[in-house]
Amino acid sequence: MINYKKGHNDFGSKLKSLVESDDFQPTPVPDTNTKEGKKDFIMEILNSWKEARTYDDRHLYTDHIDWLQTAFSEGWFEFPDDYDFDTQSWTLGFLIAQVERYGGVVMKTKKGTLPYTQFPKNLPEYIKDEINEED
Repeated sequence: MINYKKGHNDFGSKLKSLVESDDFQPTPVPDTNTKEGKKDFIMEILNSWKEARTYDDRHLYTDHIDWLQTAFSEGWFEFPDDYDFDTQSWTLGFLIAQVERYGGVVMKTKKGTLPYTQFPKNLPEYIKDEINEED
């Protein structure tokens, strides 16, 4: 498992080398019509959740769906190539980790970032400023 807490540069270089490698093959979508396929499907999401729940608040308390929309809109990801099972299973695991820690999926709204929650002191100021319980 990659230790994402080391920093983005380490993660970025590992991800780049993985994606640019000739051996890279996206995870095939499990056949959920079979018992084994259903198990594989759930295990992929479970493994993503196990990893995402180790993230610190700075990296977990983000609107991941908004980030994905921006990534595809800005061309950081290519459609349909990067809109694959790995992206979907990772997103589900990530969102489950958010619900576990914060009591809901993190999303930006006109009233601030939801869910409202008590934060530890290690959150960056730009996230703290987005929270407005008075609205």
